[in-house]
Amino acid sequence: MNLFIVGATGATGENLVQQALEAQHQVTVYVRNPQKITMKHPQLKVVTGSLAACGSHLAGHDAFLSALGHTEIMNATPYLSQAFDQIIPALRQAGVRRVIYESAYGIGETAADLPWFFRVIVKPYLLKHTYADHELVEKSLMASGLNWTILRPTGLVQGPLTQRVVAAERLPKGSKSQITRADVAAFMLKALDDKSMERRVLGLTAAAS
Repeated sequence: MNLFIVGATGATGENLVQQALEAQHQVTVYVRNPQKITMKHPQLKVVTGSLAACGSHLAGHDAFLSALGHTEIMNATPYLSQAFDQIIPALRQAGVRRVIYESAYGIGETAADLPWFFRVIVKPYLLKHTYADHELVEKSLMASGLNWTILRPTGLVQGPLTQRVVAAERLPKGSKSQITRADVAAFMLKALDDKSMERRVLGLTAAAS
């Protein structure tokens, strides 16, 4: 596949790019600062510019994958949703139908499933703007007519690829509250051609040992 990836310089995004190349996909990464991309590969193309302006580079790609997050968590600007207001029409115009979006567990109906400390302290005070922005993007994708999959991982940690992932719209009570970024990246790629995940919102966490 010919993949277009945003958020490639983040921790999940780095895993996503590496795994996509290992799987022999053609990969275009869209970044603001190309110096942050240290990986070299004959099937990797690096394009620079503002996120909202990426639409002019979408033609010819089979899928769009976003591993974007908020680097300034106290910034109230909904820059993800503002950018996707322009990206979604560009995707339709370019004929790129498949979209994989990394969101966060605890949005919408899953808010009640968060551990109490995260639900009462972390989300409303530290990650309020991040969650609100992701939720706006989710709503825009659901109304877009595109073939989207939204993945909501629990707490992201560094760690190896295990391929031991629990995926469900509502994760079982007592599930682990963490998952490695490598496993999230692998699941994003797995979702590309899995029809059972089309137009679904899935929570992700690590399977019990």
